[in-house]
Amino acid sequence: MTRRISIFNLQGESFKIIQADNPLISCLALGEGKIAVVTGQLNQNSRKDTVFLKDIHSGQTIPIASFDYKIPTRSRIQVPHMYPMVHLARIDRDKLIVGFSEHANLSIYSIEGKRLEEFSLDLPMRKIKKSEMENYLMKQADAERDQNRKIRLKKTIRESFGTMSFPEFYPAYHRIAVDAQDHILVFGHDAWLDGSPVAFRIYSKTGEFIGETQIEDGEYQPVYPQNFYKEWFYVYLNKKIDDGTILFARVLIR
Repeated sequence: MTRRISIFNLQGESFKIIQADNPLISCLALGEGKIAVVTGQLNQNSRKDTVFLKDIHSGQTIPIASFDYKIPTRSRIQVPHMYPMVHLARIDRDKLIVGFSEHANLSIYSIEGKRLEEFSLDLPMRKIKKSEMENYLMKQADAERDQNRKIRLKKTIRESFGTMSFPEFYPAYHRIAVDAQDHILVFGHDAWLDGSPVAFRIYSKTGEFIGETQIEDGEYQPVYPQNFYKEWFYVYLNKKIDDGTILFARVLIR
């Protein structure tokens, strides 16, 4: 909310501070002194997210895409996963993938901000069922270790659920990443919703569907990957027999 981007060199020394015009959502380094930035602007019943490229040396800003969408009336309980988001990933060393999960399209931009390609992931859209969402919220309340907090949360859900507004569909996907061979990995949303394994579809950098796989589920249950570097995912792991234990680990993808 400070609208500030802090740039550091590889030795961890502060290099520059850049100010954005609107609250920051995400930021990604592309190389050659360029970064991709997403900012959000909230209106009464809608939101506008804008993607732009910024040169950290000259300060030049190039808007490349914007996305408008309606937001339901705010309630006492919020479920951010239900709403679409702008997703960024770097591919082919210095190109930018931009996706907006309200639909299943991805666009690829050059480091100069020119759109090079756009393709569809051909993903089915899934309707939001109120009963499914109520079960999810109650499951989250049951996971609370503090008994008093659990009781209060369940009471809030019962009192507020009837007035909550939902989008018609879940986002088309939950996250995108790019591996060391420039495969595009598109993660579904079932894992956060019902505890299903973390599964993802694999595409070539031109949008050709290659296959689908998942992170194996053993003693520890993986949560969605937080970052990808070369052939490793960096993820959070929950120990099944002790839901109070959360580990940060890396998983090798072959």
